[in-house]
Amino acid sequence: MKQYLIIILFISLFISGCGKANFTEDNGAIMQCGVASFDQLVWAQTLISGKGPCQYIYKGATITMYDYKGEKVFYFENHASSLAICTQAVYNCSGTVIIQAFAEAKDWDDFETNRKNKKLLWEKL
Repeated sequence: MKQYLIIILFISLFISGCGKANFTEDNGAIMQCGVASFDQLVWAQTLISGKGPCQYIYKGATITMYDYKGEKVFYFENHASSLAICTQAVYNCSGTVIIQAFAEAKDWDDFETNRKNKKLLWEKL
């Protein structure tokens, strides 16, 4: 009987952890986008729910906020995806893609060089 209880507990913990996401506080920096918190960015919520251009958001996917060229931007990484359009992108506050996954290397190099103030906002656990 004790073994069954342990197995049920283990399965419950495993199932409850699948597909969850971790949100972190942004300490007001996101207010520059006209919202009080990450969960108020409708486009981002659509993206992470798999209802946007990327239907499959895999464990380890992240959204990180940076300052880049004078504005707040959001770097989405989903490197476990096999779809080229869903591996990475940089969005502005309104949800417009400013650097796509298949952009030229010089665009990604510029982003890597000039981004500042890294703040992880969301991670798929």
